[in-house]
Amino acid sequence: MKAVNLPHYKLKLRDIAREIFLERGWQMPRGFVNSSERDPFNCTLKEWQQIKRAGHDRKAIQQLFRECWAISDSGKAFAQALKARGYTLARGDRRGYVAVDYRGEVYAIARYAGVHTKQVRDRLGDAAQLPSVEQATQDTTSRMTARLRLLAEQAERTNRLRSAASRFQYTQTIQRQRDEREGLSQAHELRWNAEVTARAQRLSKGFRGIWDRLTGKYAELKNQNEREALLALRRDRDEKDALIFRQIEERGALQRRIRDERSAASLEVMRLHGDIAAFMERSKAAPNLREQFTWAICQRRDRRRSRERDFEPEI
Repeated sequence: MKAVNLPHYKLKLRDIAREIFLERGWQMPRGFVNSSERDPFNCTLKEWQQIKRAGHDRKAIQQLFRECWAISDSGKAFAQALKARGYTLARGDRRGYVAVDYRGEVYAIARYAGVHTKQVRDRLGDAAQLPSVEQATQDTTSRMTARLRLLAEQAERTNRLRSAASRFQYTQTIQRQRDEREGLSQAHELRWNAEVTARAQRLSKGFRGIWDRLTGKYAELKNQNEREALLALRRDRDEKDALIFRQIEERGALQRRIRDERSAASLEVMRLHGDIAAFMERSKAAPNLREQFTWAICQRRDRRRSRERDFEPEI
Protein backbone atom coordinates (compact mmCIF):
# COMPACT_ATOMS: atom_id res chain seq x y z
CA MET A 1 0.00 0.00 0.00
CA LYS A 2 2.77 2.40 -0.89
CA ALA A 3 2.49 4.95 -3.67
CA VAL A 4 5.47 4.86 -6.00
CA ASN A 5 6.24 7.80 -8.23
CA LEU A 6 6.70 6.80 -11.87
CA PRO A 7 8.31 9.70 -13.69
CA HIS A 8 7.83 9.94 -17.46
CA TYR A 9 5.57 6.89 -17.42
CA LYS A 10 3.76 7.97 -20.60
CA LEU A 11 7.02 8.00 -22.55
CA LYS A 12 7.89 4.54 -21.22
CA LEU A 13 4.47 3.22 -22.17
CA ARG A 14 4.89 4.71 -25.65
CA ASP A 15 8.23 2.91 -26.09
CA ILE A 16 6.69 -0.39 -25.00
CA ALA A 17 3.76 0.10 -27.37
CA ARG A 18 6.15 0.88 -30.23
CA GLU A 19 8.08 -2.35 -29.58
CA ILE A 20 4.82 -4.33 -29.59
CA PHE A 21 3.79 -2.82 -32.93
CA LEU A 22 7.19 -3.69 -34.43
CA GLU A 23 7.16 -7.26 -33.06
CA ARG A 24 3.62 -7.92 -34.33
CA GLY A 25 4.15 -6.21 -37.66
CA TRP A 26 1.07 -4.04 -37.17
CA GLN A 27 0.44 -0.69 -38.83
CA MET A 28 2.08 1.80 -36.50
CA PRO A 29 0.42 5.16 -35.85
CA ARG A 30 2.38 8.15 -37.11
CA GLY A 31 2.61 9.54 -33.60
CA PHE A 32 4.78 6.57 -32.59
CA VAL A 33 7.67 7.56 -34.81
CA ASN A 34 10.83 7.98 -32.77
CA SER A 35 11.36 11.71 -32.31
CA SER A 36 14.93 11.27 -31.03
CA GLU A 37 16.23 10.95 -34.60
CA ARG A 38 17.20 14.26 -36.16
CA ASP A 39 17.28 15.18 -39.81
CA PRO A 40 20.79 16.58 -40.40
CA PHE A 41 19.44 18.84 -43.15
CA ASN A 42 17.28 20.75 -40.63
CA CYS A 43 19.47 20.53 -37.56
CA THR A 44 21.01 23.29 -35.53
CA LEU A 45 24.70 23.47 -34.63
CA LYS A 46 24.14 21.65 -31.32
CA GLU A 47 22.05 18.96 -33.04
CA TRP A 48 24.76 18.50 -35.68
CA GLN A 49 27.34 18.04 -32.94
CA GLN A 50 25.04 15.53 -31.25
CA ILE A 51 24.58 13.63 -34.53
CA LYS A 52 28.34 13.39 -35.02
CA ARG A 53 28.94 12.29 -31.43
CA ALA A 54 26.14 9.76 -31.27
CA GLY A 55 26.58 7.89 -34.54
CA HIS A 56 24.35 4.93 -35.32
CA ASP A 57 24.73 1.22 -34.80
CA ARG A 58 23.13 -1.50 -36.89
CA LYS A 59 20.27 -2.18 -34.46
CA ALA A 60 19.33 1.49 -34.25
CA ILE A 61 19.28 1.79 -38.05
CA GLN A 62 17.18 -1.37 -38.36
CA GLN A 63 14.68 -0.06 -35.83
CA LEU A 64 14.50 3.26 -37.69
CA PHE A 65 13.79 1.54 -41.03
CA ARG A 66 11.20 -0.73 -39.41
CA GLU A 67 9.44 2.24 -37.86
CA CYS A 68 9.37 4.11 -41.17
CA TRP A 69 8.04 0.97 -42.89
CA ALA A 70 5.38 0.44 -40.21
CA ILE A 71 3.91 3.94 -40.44
CA SER A 72 3.85 4.14 -44.24
CA ASP A 73 1.27 2.63 -46.57
CA SER A 74 2.76 3.73 -49.89
CA GLY A 75 6.06 4.44 -51.55
CA LYS A 76 5.59 8.18 -51.25
CA ALA A 77 4.82 7.94 -47.52
CA PHE A 78 7.85 5.70 -46.99
CA ALA A 79 10.11 8.10 -48.86
CA GLN A 80 8.80 11.01 -46.77
CA ALA A 81 9.32 9.06 -43.55
CA LEU A 82 12.94 8.31 -44.56
CA LYS A 83 13.50 11.90 -45.63
CA ALA A 84 12.32 13.13 -42.24
CA ARG A 85 15.14 11.05 -40.74
CA GLY A 86 17.85 12.21 -43.14
CA TYR A 87 17.68 9.30 -45.61
CA THR A 88 16.98 9.43 -49.35
CA LEU A 89 15.18 6.63 -51.15
CA ALA A 90 17.15 5.64 -54.25
CA ARG A 91 17.57 2.97 -56.92
CA GLY A 92 20.42 0.59 -56.24
CA ASP A 93 22.67 -1.17 -58.72
CA ARG A 94 22.26 -4.76 -57.52
CA ARG A 95 19.49 -4.11 -55.01
CA GLY A 96 16.25 -2.70 -56.29
CA TYR A 97 15.59 -0.23 -53.46
CA VAL A 98 18.15 1.37 -51.16
CA ALA A 99 18.41 4.39 -48.86
CA VAL A 100 21.33 6.83 -48.80
CA ASP A 101 22.20 8.79 -45.66
CA TYR A 102 24.02 12.11 -45.33
CA ARG A 103 27.39 10.33 -45.20
CA GLY A 104 26.82 8.56 -48.51
CA GLU A 105 26.25 5.15 -46.90
CA VAL A 106 23.87 2.84 -48.76
CA TYR A 107 21.33 0.63 -46.96
CA ALA A 108 19.20 -2.10 -48.50
CA ILE A 109 15.53 -1.47 -47.71
CA ALA A 110 14.48 -5.11 -47.50
CA ARG A 111 17.38 -6.12 -45.27
CA TYR A 112 17.13 -3.26 -42.80
CA ALA A 113 13.33 -3.05 -42.73
CA GLY A 114 13.07 -6.79 -42.14
CA VAL A 115 10.63 -7.46 -45.00
CA HIS A 116 10.70 -9.49 -48.20
CA THR A 117 11.85 -8.02 -51.47
CA LYS A 118 8.43 -8.69 -53.03
CA GLN A 119 6.73 -6.66 -50.27
CA VAL A 120 9.13 -3.78 -50.90
CA ARG A 121 8.47 -3.95 -54.67
CA ASP A 122 4.71 -4.09 -54.19
CA ARG A 123 4.63 -1.08 -51.88
CA LEU A 124 7.28 1.13 -53.48
CA GLY A 125 6.42 0.45 -57.12
CA ASP A 126 8.78 0.87 -60.06
CA ALA A 127 12.38 1.49 -59.00
CA ALA A 128 13.15 3.22 -62.30
CA GLN A 129 11.30 6.31 -61.05
CA LEU A 130 13.76 6.71 -58.19
CA PRO A 131 17.11 8.52 -58.45
CA SER A 132 20.26 6.48 -58.65
CA VAL A 133 22.69 6.14 -55.75
CA GLU A 134 25.09 8.59 -57.41
CA GLN A 135 22.33 11.16 -57.93
CA ALA A 136 21.07 10.76 -54.38
CA THR A 137 24.61 11.09 -53.04
CA GLN A 138 25.25 14.22 -55.09
CA ASP A 139 21.97 15.78 -53.96
CA THR A 140 22.61 14.86 -50.33
CA THR A 141 26.15 16.20 -50.49
CA SER A 142 25.07 19.52 -51.99
CA ARG A 143 22.32 19.91 -49.39
CA MET A 144 24.64 19.04 -46.52
CA THR A 145 27.32 21.39 -47.86
CA ALA A 146 24.81 24.25 -48.02
CA ARG A 147 23.53 23.43 -44.54
CA LEU A 148 27.01 23.25 -43.05
CA ARG A 149 27.96 26.52 -44.73
CA LEU A 150 24.94 28.12 -43.07
CA LEU A 151 25.93 26.63 -39.71
CA ALA A 152 29.50 27.88 -40.18
CA GLU A 153 28.26 31.39 -40.97
CA GLN A 154 25.99 31.32 -37.94
CA ALA A 155 28.87 30.10 -35.75
CA GLU A 156 31.18 32.85 -37.04
CA ARG A 157 28.49 35.48 -36.49
CA THR A 158 27.87 34.17 -32.98
CA ASN A 159 31.61 34.23 -32.29
CA ARG A 160 31.84 37.85 -33.41
CA LEU A 161 28.98 38.83 -31.11
CA ARG A 162 30.49 36.83 -28.25
CA SER A 163 33.89 38.47 -28.83
CA ALA A 164 32.31 41.94 -28.76
CA ALA A 165 30.49 41.06 -25.54
CA SER A 166 33.71 39.69 -24.04
CA ARG A 167 35.63 42.84 -24.95
CA PHE A 168 32.87 44.99 -23.43
CA GLN A 169 32.90 42.87 -20.26
CA TYR A 170 36.71 43.10 -20.07
CA THR A 171 36.57 46.90 -20.49
CA GLN A 172 33.88 47.17 -17.84
CA THR A 173 35.95 45.03 -15.47
CA ILE A 174 39.02 47.23 -15.95
CA GLN A 175 36.99 50.40 -15.32
CA ARG A 176 35.37 48.87 -12.24
CA GLN A 177 38.74 47.86 -10.83
CA ARG A 178 40.09 51.35 -11.42
CA ASP A 179 37.12 52.79 -9.57
CA GLU A 180 37.71 50.35 -6.70
CA ARG A 181 41.37 51.40 -6.42
CA GLU A 182 40.44 55.07 -6.59
CA GLY A 183 37.78 54.60 -3.93
CA LEU A 184 40.21 52.76 -1.68
CA SER A 185 42.80 55.53 -2.09
CA GLN A 186 40.24 58.18 -1.16
CA ALA A 187 39.09 56.14 1.85
CA HIS A 188 42.71 55.72 2.97
CA GLU A 189 43.34 59.44 2.62
CA LEU A 190 40.26 60.36 4.66
CA ARG A 191 41.12 57.84 7.37
CA TRP A 192 44.75 58.93 7.41
CA ASN A 193 43.80 62.58 7.89
CA ALA A 194 41.38 61.68 10.68
CA GLU A 195 44.01 59.57 12.45
CA VAL A 196 46.66 62.29 12.07
CA THR A 197 44.27 64.81 13.64
CA ALA A 198 43.50 62.41 16.49
CA ARG A 199 47.20 61.81 17.17
CA ALA A 200 47.95 65.53 17.03
CA GLN A 201 45.27 66.26 19.64
CA ARG A 202 47.11 64.06 22.13
CA LEU A 203 49.98 66.55 22.33
CA SER A 204 49.30 69.44 24.69
CA LYS A 205 50.14 73.03 23.85
CA GLY A 206 51.17 76.07 25.84
CA PHE A 207 52.36 75.66 29.44
CA ARG A 208 50.85 72.14 29.54
CA GLY A 209 53.00 71.20 26.57
CA ILE A 210 56.11 72.61 28.27
CA TRP A 211 55.31 70.62 31.39
CA ASP A 212 54.86 67.41 29.35
CA ARG A 213 58.25 67.96 27.78
CA LEU A 214 59.85 68.40 31.18
CA THR A 215 58.18 65.29 32.61
CA GLY A 216 58.88 63.12 29.55
CA LYS A 217 55.22 62.56 28.70
CA TYR A 218 55.62 64.38 25.40
CA ALA A 219 58.31 61.94 24.27
CA GLU A 220 56.12 58.95 25.17
CA LEU A 221 53.14 60.35 23.22
CA LYS A 222 55.39 61.15 20.28
CA ASN A 223 56.78 57.63 20.17
CA GLN A 224 53.24 56.22 20.42
CA ASN A 225 52.06 58.43 17.53
CA GLU A 226 55.01 57.32 15.39
CA ARG A 227 54.30 53.63 16.07
CA GLU A 228 50.61 54.07 15.27
CA ALA A 229 51.44 56.03 12.08
CA LEU A 230 53.81 53.23 10.95
CA LEU A 231 51.17 50.55 11.68
CA ALA A 232 48.53 52.59 9.85
CA LEU A 233 50.84 52.94 6.84
CA ARG A 234 51.47 49.18 6.73
CA ARG A 235 47.75 48.51 7.15
CA ASP A 236 46.87 50.75 4.18
CA ARG A 237 49.60 49.18 2.07
CA ASP A 238 48.41 45.64 2.90
CA GLU A 239 44.80 46.56 2.02
CA LYS A 240 45.93 48.06 -1.29
CA ASP A 241 48.10 45.02 -2.10
CA ALA A 242 45.23 42.65 -1.24
CA LEU A 243 42.90 44.58 -3.56
CA ILE A 244 45.45 44.60 -6.38
CA PHE A 245 46.16 40.86 -6.07
CA ARG A 246 42.44 40.09 -6.00
CA GLN A 247 41.90 42.20 -9.11
CA ILE A 248 44.83 40.52 -10.87
CA GLU A 249 43.33 37.09 -10.15
CA GLU A 250 39.90 38.24 -11.30
CA ARG A 251 41.29 39.69 -14.53
CA GLY A 252 43.41 36.60 -15.14
CA ALA A 253 40.38 34.32 -14.69
CA LEU A 254 38.39 36.50 -17.09
CA GLN A 255 41.20 36.44 -19.65
CA ARG A 256 41.50 32.65 -19.42
CA ARG A 257 37.75 32.22 -19.85
CA ILE A 258 37.71 34.54 -22.88
CA ARG A 259 40.72 32.75 -24.37
CA ASP A 260 39.13 29.33 -23.85
CA GLU A 261 35.86 30.49 -25.39
CA ARG A 262 37.68 31.89 -28.41
CA SER A 263 39.72 28.70 -28.82
CA ALA A 264 36.62 26.52 -28.56
CA ALA A 265 34.72 28.72 -31.02
CA SER A 266 37.61 28.74 -33.49
CA LEU A 267 37.97 24.97 -33.19
CA GLU A 268 34.26 24.48 -33.85
CA VAL A 269 34.38 26.71 -36.94
CA MET A 270 37.45 24.80 -38.18
CA ARG A 271 35.60 21.51 -37.69
CA LEU A 272 32.61 22.81 -39.65
CA HIS A 273 34.89 23.91 -42.46
CA GLY A 274 36.53 20.49 -42.31
CA ASP A 275 33.11 18.84 -42.65
CA ILE A 276 32.34 21.12 -45.60
CA ALA A 277 35.64 20.19 -47.25
CA ALA A 278 34.94 16.49 -46.67
CA PHE A 279 31.50 16.74 -48.30
CA MET A 280 32.91 18.76 -51.20
CA GLU A 281 35.64 16.14 -51.70
CA ARG A 282 33.00 13.43 -51.56
CA SER A 283 30.91 15.26 -54.16
CA LYS A 284 33.67 14.97 -56.76
CA ALA A 285 32.86 12.39 -59.37
CA ALA A 286 34.64 9.10 -58.89
CA PRO A 287 37.10 8.18 -61.65
CA ASN A 288 35.77 5.87 -64.35
CA LEU A 289 38.07 2.88 -63.97
CA ARG A 290 36.73 1.16 -67.09
CA GLU A 291 37.56 4.12 -69.30
CA GLN A 292 41.00 4.50 -67.73
CA PHE A 293 41.72 0.80 -68.25
CA THR A 294 40.58 0.92 -71.89
CA TRP A 295 42.70 4.01 -72.53
CA ALA A 296 45.76 2.36 -70.99
CA ILE A 297 45.28 -0.79 -73.14
CA CYS A 298 44.97 1.30 -76.28
CA GLN A 299 48.11 3.26 -75.45
CA ARG A 300 50.03 0.05 -74.81
CA ARG A 301 48.82 -1.47 -78.08
CA ASP A 302 49.80 1.63 -80.01
CA ARG A 303 53.30 1.60 -78.52
CA ARG A 304 53.73 -2.10 -79.36
CA ARG A 305 52.66 -1.54 -82.97
CA SER A 306 55.01 1.41 -83.23
CA ARG A 307 57.93 -0.73 -82.06
CA GLU A 308 56.99 -3.51 -84.51
CA ARG A 309 56.98 -1.04 -87.41
CA ASP A 310 60.42 0.22 -86.41
CA PHE A 311 61.92 -3.27 -86.57
CA GLU A 312 60.26 -4.36 -89.84
CA PRO A 313 62.93 -5.27 -92.48
CA GLU A 314 63.15 -3.08 -95.53
CA ILE A 315 62.41 -4.79 -98.87
